[in-house]
Amino acid sequence: MDLPPSYSEKFRPRDRKIGLPRNEREELVERFRSRLNDEQKRDGRPTFSYARLAKRFDGLTNPRLYQLFNECDDPNVKSFGAMLTYKLRKDQG
Repeated sequence: MDLPPSYSEKFRPRDRKIGLPRNEREELVERFRSRLNDEQKRDGRPTFSYARLAKRFDGLTNPRLYQLFNECDDPNVKSFGAMLTYKLRKDQG
């Protein structure tokens, strides 16, 4: 049984490129992941997955993520990952 053209057009999946961020939050998480994984690879440690970081940032708003990235990306900070961990622990407790 074929569906009517209007019905099948309504539920046709939208075209998107796999792996590219679709909104600003995903873009932010990708930026964090990129910076953290660079440090992890340099130190010979396992890298972070997107899902793990997204779960870690679950309670934070987008403006807070921007602020957190800028604080950790400061030129005076020696380790992006260490500063991120410190800031996240400080926010929670």
